[in-house]
Amino acid sequence: MTRHTLELRAKRNSVMAKQITNIKALSFDLDDTLYDNEPVIRNAFQKLYDYLVECYPNISQHYHFDTFLDAAITLKEEHPLIFDLGILRRLHIEKVMQRSGYQTGDLEQAFDIFWQARQQVELFPGVHKILAELSARLPMVAISNGNACIKTIGIERYFQWAINTSDTGKPKPDSSMFLLACEKLAIQPEQLLHIGDNLEKDINGAFKAGCPSIWFNHRQLRVTNHKADGVIENLSELLTPDFF
Repeated sequence: MTRHTLELRAKRNSVMAKQITNIKALSFDLDDTLYDNEPVIRNAFQKLYDYLVECYPNISQHYHFDTFLDAAITLKEEHPLIFDLGILRRLHIEKVMQRSGYQTGDLEQAFDIFWQARQQVELFPGVHKILAELSARLPMVAISNGNACIKTIGIERYFQWAINTSDTGKPKPDSSMFLLACEKLAIQPEQLLHIGDNLEKDINGAFKAGCPSIWFNHRQLRVTNHKADGVIENLSELLTPDFF
């Protein structure tokens, strides 16, 4: 398809969003757009903590699960310029082990416990059907600040590429991942329509790159002052005639 016109009704302010034309590809955020990410990450940290306590018992003398989780949050705050979550997770594990008296340990095995658990997502209802239908119409790219693996979570077949911070060195809302997606697809930024749940990371990020966007407002937040070109509350709305 060479030309698509979207006329999207912004539900919260009851006005018609601007017309979007000549869309040649779609990009999707992953975390909290295709699944609820908070319980996934908490479960991954729990699996990691249980593994570490079993293999390195002294850790339980220095950390309960909640303080172990707090240490990961604090570490991220202390290193605001480290955007690669794999690096941050390994650094967290290393510091916990050292504080607990272990100068050596299988850091990669511990990280793999976390990483595997981090991929155990439960997709929102209908996501497979929605992605299948959309990917049959347009090429699609996943753009995420996280480290979810589209192959491991079972959605690789819908996407031509997956881009995260390890590819560009900068997270959304920086424009770099959007522009890299356009480069890979050989299209202009205005031809890439991004769908995501986060107004700052997804919508403002797409805006900075010159890409139109759809805000997936599944939490039904009452926000009217935003840069999204359209608003939906259910991903299935992407399949309605108003979109394609």
